[in-house]
Amino acid sequence: MADFLDDDDDDIGADANGDMKIGNSNAQEVYSIMMTNQGNWRNSPLTGLNLLAKSKSNITANELIRAIETQLEADNFIDYKVAIVEGKPVITRAER
Repeated sequence: MADFLDDDDDDIGADANGDMKIGNSNAQEVYSIMMTNQGNWRNSPLTGLNLLAKSKSNITANELIRAIETQLEADNFIDYKVAIVEGKPVITRAER
């Protein structure tokens, strides 16, 4: 999906000409979903995982993977790969 791309500070990114950057936004959208809380998205109140809090809780690796997959599926991602590497969740693919 093409959309405006953010820069490293989560501001709208700009190219060398000062124009807004547009490109594949799947990774950016997955990041936003993983880092926000449920209730942060007015139009979709169940969207959001708060990955930082979940990863520090007593959740098992399988429960964490399933929570991530549930969020991806709810946002219409159909081709994804989620794994736990060195105790941390890694999403190596997320496509619609």
